[in-house]
Amino acid sequence: MVWGVLGLLTAIVLGVTAKSLWSQRMGSSWFHRTFRRLERYLRLSSTRELELLRGRITRTRKDTWKGRDQDLADRFADLWDESARAVAANSSARPQPPRRAGRSGGPSGWLDARWVALRGVRWSGRDLATQRRDIEALIVRTLLLAERTPTLRRYGLVRLALLHRHCGRLPGNWFGEFDGVSRSELRMVFTTAGGSAEIADKVDKRMAERIAHTKAVEAGRVDDRAAPAGKIRTARELLEAIEQELVRPDLPGLAA
Repeated sequence: MVWGVLGLLTAIVLGVTAKSLWSQRMGSSWFHRTFRRLERYLRLSSTRELELLRGRITRTRKDTWKGRDQDLADRFADLWDESARAVAANSSARPQPPRRAGRSGGPSGWLDARWVALRGVRWSGRDLATQRRDIEALIVRTLLLAERTPTLRRYGLVRLALLHRHCGRLPGNWFGEFDGVSRSELRMVFTTAGGSAEIADKVDKRMAERIAHTKAVEAGRVDDRAAPAGKIRTARELLEAIEQELVRPDLPGLAA
């Protein structure tokens, strides 16, 4: 009997301790997993890492920007789209606000008020949880955009530069339309990769036109069948469109 009571008390203490530690843990499991991948991406795309690669390319003439560019662009697109999927799943699970308590008096009115108050407390907790997940996804996208190297023009990362420039224009973007990379900087990136400002302008214009057409189709302003190519709604679809543009025969001289 005594051992049974001690075992029960021990289990209760361990349960309370575990719950306390879990409640103090910042961020969801999704955020911790995603943030580890984000940290890896930010390290590989840091100025230090890119300068080391730039030195090897200049010194040996064997390495190229293409491999690092494809790797960073893949990581960027995956992180961007995963945060978008997290928000979409979160919005579908957002709880509905509880109804207001009735105005009837007496014991039934009192019980109804207590029941609505309890449901309100539960709803508040679930609503805070959904807001936390939205904030976590926003943190991922903000760091992707804000923590890029300030000297991108020195590196031939054409895919990554185009993602930075056009992801702010994708449908459903939270930040409003903006250019993550300026046109002049994009031209310098293409020049570093062996292209030219003219090639940069051509690819940039085609990406902008396809994204604008996607938005027009989804808004019902134009017919989907009139699209010159597939729609671009995600960072992965944008990256695939960039790859298609970079191998076009009318873009000679781009060693990307």
